[in-house]
Amino acid sequence: MIFYESEKLANKLGITIKLPHLQGLDPAGSASHKTCYTAYRDIFLGSDGFVRPCMSNSVKLFDISKYDTFEKMWNSLEFQEHRKNVNEESLMSKSCKNCYQSSFANWNKKESFVQIGECFSPEWE
Repeated sequence: MIFYESEKLANKLGITIKLPHLQGLDPAGSASHKTCYTAYRDIFLGSDGFVRPCMSNSVKLFDISKYDTFEKMWNSLEFQEHRKNVNEESLMSKSCKNCYQSSFANWNKKESFVQIGECFSPEWE
């Protein structure tokens, strides 16, 4: 398969390569996605003025102008709630359940790589 050949060539050339898991071999099993730590590491400030949970999510957590410092945004109730819910199957958002971000997506799920009809960007107000 092309992934195996790519890994073999990368190893031969001393190149680090990161490829998605083959369908059926992802350690996420039947979960919506692998454990996501994006909300504990990153913050995404959209050009439309909204903070988002991640780069692969159209959910608007809050308007940037709601908080006057980065620390207040980072520690906001909205962000804390997202962190609490992002890895809980029954609480995570629809966008998180259909995660396609390569590090966290569950490649056992067809929906992780076939995203026809999904909304990737928020509506501008």
